Amino acid sequence: MPVDMSGSFGSAINARLADAKKLEKAKNLDQAATVYRQAAYLMRQFADIAPLEDVRKSRLARVEHLLSLADSLDQNEQAPRTAIRRTANTSVGENTRSVRPSASGPAPAPPRDSADANEDFESQIDQLITRASVSWDDIAGLEETQQEIKMTYGLEFVQKPLGVDIRGWRKILLYGPPGTGKTLLASATSNHLDATFYSVRLDSLLSKWFGESSKIVHALFESAASHAPSVVFIDELDSVAGKRGGEQSSADLKLVNTFLTELDGFKDKDEDPFVLIMAATNRPWDLDDAIISRFEKRIAVPLPDLEARKGIIDIHLKKTGFQNKVSLDALGQMTEGYSGRELDQIIRGLVMNIVTEMNPDLADLADLGPQALSKEMLQLRPIKLPDWAGVLERTPAKTTQEVMNRLKDWGGK
Repeated sequence: MPVDMSGSFGSAINARLADAKKLEKAKNLDQAATVYRQAAYLMRQFADIAPLEDVRKSRLARVEHLLSLADSLDQNEQAPRTAIRRTANTSVGENTRSVRPSASGPAPAPPRDSADANEDFESQIDQLITRASVSWDDIAGLEETQQEIKMTYGLEFVQKPLGVDIRGWRKILLYGPPGTGKTLLASATSNHLDATFYSVRLDSLLSKWFGESSKIVHALFESAASHAPSVVFIDELDSVAGKRGGEQSSADLKLVNTFLTELDGFKDKDEDPFVLIMAATNRPWDLDDAIISRFEKRIAVPLPDLEARKGIIDIHLKKTGFQNKVSLDALGQMTEGYSGRELDQIIRGLVMNIVTEMNPDLADLADLGPQALSKEMLQLRPIKLPDWAGVLERTPAKTTQEVMNRLKDWGGK
């Protein structure tokens, strides 16, 4: 399965930008210029793996911007203030909870220049675009859920008899315990449609600049429409669209209202570009009622049943290449109550236990460097029942019956 390197590039670029800003602030302009050029080099590589031509051009424009900053510093000129602010606000995956405006917290930063802000928004949204590599074959179980999703986009693209107007859902809310495959479902949907895939989390929508989080949300949906067909997947929707009221700040309320406006903007008309909005939550009862009402279809994604657990274990074991001496039937029975993500983590831990047991000198050998390691063959053995029993005993399932009951009650409303 292809590996998405966008997160690694984003983190590396952000680290260079942060270092460059510190050096510039300390008046070490020559060093700052060097680090800006390093960031530009990484951004150029990031552009080479862009899934879309528009995204590639946007990233190349960022390369030119970073090189121009470096050139100005080489001439011992102070970089423009707006440019410095831009580098500070283009982080990928930066956790901005600590600087988010709150009712009782410090006053928010003033708005920025609109031209600089718009360029930031486009860059931020570009970095949310990924190329999904998950297929339906990578998902064990959830057959009914898969069928519902396939019917949705099947109705969108199939030819219809003259006078017939029937459409699938454009806004789907996936709810269920953590680790049950909600992200995989969205990824597989995007991949099968060969659609532009926007993978959105809380930290990619927040900004330390007052009022800009709402503008980022608007830029997201605007970009999705321009790159249609698109799938916009919003993970942990409750963290950005919780119930209004209480101690929420004006920025929080504005963000929820922006979501409502953008969701209303997709009216499912024939002339509208195909944008499928999929959102996931582990806590649907925390969502604002108005947000819930905008999703035409709610789909429960439960913990895997016996057959699904067997399928999940089989998929992950085949990826490791390890021999397994325990039947899938027995393993399915032993893992009742575990999510797909937990099963993946259990198998990873189990494999590492065996590697450590069979290769006790591996850590010492690693001190000798890659050349020495390349001459050694990893020693392995089959996975046996005591291996499974030991790791399961140390790793209990995390989803409680209380949570399952609450999800069932919510879904029955």
